Amino acid sequence: MKVVMIGQKGIPAIFGGIERHVEELASELSRTGTDVSVYCRRWYCGEREAAPKVRKIFMPSVHTKHLDAISHTLFSTLHAIFVEKPDIIHYHGVGPSLCAWIPRLISPRIRVVITFHSIDRTHDKWGSFARFMLRLGEWSACHFGDRTIAVSRSLENYCRDVYNTDTSYLPNGVTTFPDSNPGLLTEWNLAPGRFILFVGRLIRLKGVHTLISAYHQLPAEIRGRYPLIIAGEACDQKYVRELTALARGANVKFVGNQTGAKLAALYRGAALFVQPSECESMPIVVLEAAGENVPIIASDIAAHKEILNGEGTYFESKNILELAASLQEVLGDLDGAKERAKVTNARVMDAYAWDKIAAETKDVYLATAPAVVTLTETNRI
Repeated sequence: MKVVMIGQKGIPAIFGGIERHVEELASELSRTGTDVSVYCRRWYCGEREAAPKVRKIFMPSVHTKHLDAISHTLFSTLHAIFVEKPDIIHYHGVGPSLCAWIPRLISPRIRVVITFHSIDRTHDKWGSFARFMLRLGEWSACHFGDRTIAVSRSLENYCRDVYNTDTSYLPNGVTTFPDSNPGLLTEWNLAPGRFILFVGRLIRLKGVHTLISAYHQLPAEIRGRYPLIIAGEACDQKYVRELTALARGANVKFVGNQTGAKLAALYRGAALFVQPSECESMPIVVLEAAGENVPIIASDIAAHKEILNGEGTYFESKNILELAASLQEVLGDLDGAKERAKVTNARVMDAYAWDKIAAETKDVYLATAPAVVTLTETNRI
């Protein structure tokens, strides 16, 4: 079976949850014998080596805030239809889903699968017209695909309640990091077990300002012992300047976007991971932290509760004082928090394993693909 993936910026993932999802999913699918190609934007990933057996196809885009994704999706869709001629086009994200009608109209033989990753129109960076188009993209994601996939139970319910569409629930998975050397932490003068960690894009929706403000509320002794480490891509420069000003006078370190062994070292060395995001669908960073046995404090949104299943520590979203109290509580009983983290780890590693998710995704492909392809794949298996 030949599958192409469209909508992501590219692989390997430099930043972005969709990119991490696509990289892991494509890699696992390729191990099952599926022919997988991923459309990429050269400005994002260049010639960096990606997953073995996964082919990267570069297409141009109009590299502006509003036109980059949709122009790349359009060019990729036309290239897929007329050049690659796959069995499955798998779109990722509601914005790219705006183009999903094209293969349905031009080449009905090609089956269309769409993954609904998040309700993007809620992000602060978009204006009214962009929000309208993203709302239209949601409708497209729920109606133009032969099958729609939702990455969380909350999105599954949203698609059913708002668009009367039944979806396949296939969540993000847990990334297995390579071995890492704790000595990598010396780059930032960090000691294992002696820092608080946040990982994610630096945009307002992630609530980093809430975390830094709460950190300021901690006693000076705690802040001196446990620096706050902010690891993430500086996506919004105005917001980053705001965070930098807010962090003055506290033991806060911005270490930039980290991947691979360095990111693994940060997770494995953290005393505590904090996810203060105000809106998420299925945050990969929470899965990663859980996969590395790190105690977690998270805002009380549905996505976090879905992953942590009552085993983490929650605070009311945007509530600075409640987060500060949670930080002090968990840091005061790290041994107990670590025991709870082991329970979370065992459950998450089983429920969110990428090989299982890839196998279920392939089942979706086989159920939607033409009969001749289904027969071929069945015989191969």
